[in-house]
Amino acid sequence: MNGWEKVGETRKKRFPISGSGELTVIVGQEEGSVDGLAFKERASDGSAEEDRSGTRLEDWIESLSPEALIEIIAKRDTYLADLSESTP
Repeated sequence: MNGWEKVGETRKKRFPISGSGELTVIVGQEEGSVDGLAFKERASDGSAEEDRSGTRLEDWIESLSPEALIEIIAKRDTYLADLSESTP
């Protein structure tokens, strides 16, 4: 799973979504995250990213490819497992 950028304690990656926009997925304890994931959406016109606080992965199923969904779930599960191992 390549292309994940480390930003502090989080990891993020952009994925294309339907309508030629893109979705930035942030894995970790980002503000507004639910179940270890936070989302920011950029429309196809190149406008600024909009925070999609409080949304869940399930809200993006129709917009993301099956491969992207699998990659996001795997990255989240790996992150959460690493987090629980580092907690006493």
